[in-house]
Amino acid sequence: MPIVQNIMVEDADLPTTLPCIIDGLGQPSGYSPVFSPPDIGGLQIWLRADMGITIATGVSQWNDQSGIGDSNRNATQATGGAQPTLNTADVAYNNQPTLTFTGASSQYMQTGTWSHTASQPFTWIIVGNCNTGGGGQQAFIDGITVQECRVFTNANGTVLDLYAGVLLSATPVNVTVPSIMTGVFNGAASIIYLNNTQVAVSAGNASTQAPVGISIGTEYNISSFLFGKVAEVIGYSGALTQSQLATIYTYLSNRYAIPVVV
Repeated sequence: MPIVQNIMVEDADLPTTLPCIIDGLGQPSGYSPVFSPPDIGGLQIWLRADMGITIATGVSQWNDQSGIGDSNRNATQATGGAQPTLNTADVAYNNQPTLTFTGASSQYMQTGTWSHTASQPFTWIIVGNCNTGGGGQQAFIDGITVQECRVFTNANGTVLDLYAGVLLSATPVNVTVPSIMTGVFNGAASIIYLNNTQVAVSAGNASTQAPVGISIGTEYNISSFLFGKVAEVIGYSGALTQSQLATIYTYLSNRYAIPVVV
């Protein structure tokens, strides 16, 4: 629920304190506009590691913040040993929270089937990184029934891939450090961005499948586990424009101190 409190304002033409509405993210609104993912139309899911977290053995539930109100968009994991670990202040991510997925323990989370499914084109933005040493591929995100809008890397974090029935690969990349990865799934016009820089892709078009729910830290068939971290997941219907992506990347760069080009 929004609250009102006084904040200091550095402006010679204004009083030194002003009553200000503090939004649900703990940020002032009204004086300086504060961006959040719902400001761009078509938001389908938004998971951020400081919101909607339930802890059991590890993270047992991660609630969607899109505002759609569909509980099937919440990611859950009932098995204690398979629950990722919450890092409440991750130094590598500007002291923001992250979730660690340990592939050796088969850790992952899944949503239910969304009540209103999206269609391609579709855009994923994922903040995270992988660690070297995982066997084979490492999946950041995938569908829950088939490989729908899947974003993954090879074992060493040097190739970033999209898959929705057809493979699209980008090389070379480095996602072993905190990164902002974007997959624009749009058939033959599919694009991969890393830190808001479009990267060269191999032949392929990623096809036209769209997510009806998502797996985080694994493929849809519970394999190819992630050895790494995820801080935020944002999914939109539509192929976001350069201007929209620049706005999102500025928000994510400021939050996680990840250098980007905008």
